[in-house]
Amino acid sequence: MPSKPAQLRVLKRSDDAVNCVAWHPSQKTIAVGADDGRVTLYDATKGRELRGAIQRTAAVSTVAFAHDGSLAVGGADGHVAVYDKRGKLVREIAAGEGVRSCAFAPKTREICVGGEGGVHLTYFFEDGKRKLPFPGRSLWVWSLCFSPDGSSLAVGGDDDSSIAIITTKANEITREIKREGPDDIINARSNGPFAKERDFRIDCHPAVRCLAYAPDGFSLAAGGLDSRVVVYYLPSATVRTTIKRQGAVWAVAYSVDGNCLAIGGADQRIAFHDVGTGAPQRVVPALDEVRCLAFSPLYLASGDASGMLVLHPVETEYTGPKDDAALSKWEAAASSDDDDETASDDDGVALPPITSPPPKTGLAIIADKW
Repeated sequence: MPSKPAQLRVLKRSDDAVNCVAWHPSQKTIAVGADDGRVTLYDATKGRELRGAIQRTAAVSTVAFAHDGSLAVGGADGHVAVYDKRGKLVREIAAGEGVRSCAFAPKTREICVGGEGGVHLTYFFEDGKRKLPFPGRSLWVWSLCFSPDGSSLAVGGDDDSSIAIITTKANEITREIKREGPDDIINARSNGPFAKERDFRIDCHPAVRCLAYAPDGFSLAAGGLDSRVVVYYLPSATVRTTIKRQGAVWAVAYSVDGNCLAIGGADQRIAFHDVGTGAPQRVVPALDEVRCLAFSPLYLASGDASGMLVLHPVETEYTGPKDDAALSKWEAAASSDDDDETASDDDGVALPPITSPPPKTGLAIIADKW
């Protein structure tokens, strides 16, 4: 008997922005961190909240699972708390003034942490002791990720708008990829996670805000304040493709099969692009700026500043707009014609018409939920 296709799910609606999401190794449970300092676990298959929510003292900016189900939680309090698979706190690491990103090394419980203060980048063994020597960064680290095999660590942030590739075995930076600024003037203004005045002084600056390794480990996607996502081919450190968005990019994620790249940011949209060609596949509106994205085999999880957590089915027949221009026309037509069978949410985001039987698009289901 064929399996039932995944349905779009809205798992969270609150006033507290969703800053980060991470899938459990089983791909059935998802952890969600928010501005209220709460980390909530959801059963994605049943669409319900699980017991064992974690309450921190400040906004949560990053969550990450290890291969054994251990969970790391970091945020504005400058600490990373590590919980075992039963939800018991096993250690808490002081990592600076504010933690922006953390990641477990594949197949271990060693963890790398990036943030605002101290050395900005720190690697910890499973017992919580620091790995020394280890390369540091002179300015804030906003994003970091391990290659699939764990041999390399990519680090991005405010350091000369460059991406450092660190070889974990030798503990040294083996390559620096320089991000050049855009040729045209782009309005990249955004409040963003943990907004600070410095963000407003570097509009159009190519500072890195998000990174993602492709599943094959050969490509790296980087998004930033310059409203661009650049995909680098790492063996030669060359640009594979550049994708322009309409505002600062806060999140990028590769699908599990490596064929799709999802992008979210200040333009309040989630764009899906073909990895091989960079061509747009579809674009979905959000209710506020998109702060985090994460793929499982069945879903793309997205969290935004309005407090929405949505699971978008990966394998679905999509009938909505495929690029920004088409979505803009759709929204404009919907807002100008009251007689159209078009749904909209309270914030005025126009959505496609809901027909009977229900269409297989995430947009229509979101409209129905609201």
